[in-house]
Amino acid sequence: MFLVGDPKKSIRIGELFIPFDSFNKRMMLFCTPLIFESPPIEGAENYIYSRTGTVTLLKYKGSFFVVTAKHCLEGFNCEDIRIFPGSSPIKSLPLNARFFVNNQPDEEIDDVYIYRVDNTLDLNLKTYFFPLSAKDNNTQKLISSFMVSDPRQEGDINYDEPHIKGICAMPACQIDLEYKSYAKFYKKATFKKPLNHTLDGASGGAMFSIMGEIDNPYVEYEGMIVRGNEEAFHFIDSQFIIKSLDYVVEQGG
Repeated sequence: MFLVGDPKKSIRIGELFIPFDSFNKRMMLFCTPLIFESPPIEGAENYIYSRTGTVTLLKYKGSFFVVTAKHCLEGFNCEDIRIFPGSSPIKSLPLNARFFVNNQPDEEIDDVYIYRVDNTLDLNLKTYFFPLSAKDNNTQKLISSFMVSDPRQEGDINYDEPHIKGICAMPACQIDLEYKSYAKFYKKATFKKPLNHTLDGASGGAMFSIMGEIDNPYVEYEGMIVRGNEEAFHFIDSQFIIKSLDYVVEQGG
């Protein structure tokens, strides 16, 4: 837990106040494995599910989006993507439009891929989308930052295995203010303690920060993870993600 105090107190996520003792569980719902469905191989009955990264579920301006890193889709048919939010893979999200945000020449910034989700989404599924808004321009105090992703090895998975759902960890991190890049929205964060595993599969996940005062904290989305290792990771700043989502909304997709 990132905050110490009475578990009856809450932290704000959008317009909801989440008790500290269920905060981690709630944050883990906003990211889920990026899954591809393949037809059964000859002689087999079941479809093959492969994971190759992470997606972040975002709600923005009344619409619902799946955001991930474009390089996670390489070698796969985008029509075969499956997103199973929550703890039970009963039904994949109804994706109805996709956008490769390619209006930037930079290789890393050019790594944003967005799916728009059908707004007829089941009411229960809507709770899995993080309510995104522009960052508060006020000088709010930073309490702590952390990463949410699914950093497990890539490859075929079995949905009969109970451990496949959910996010492995929420390691604490901090933005590297000394890192310089020619790409304005491409940033770096370091883990406060080196991880004991690789970050394979973490691309497309999210970095969040807890802001405000200890007695009145709230969560902000910092951006999308692009790549990293046991000590640090790079991410695309939320300002660019918001700019990209505005582009999608304007296109009417």
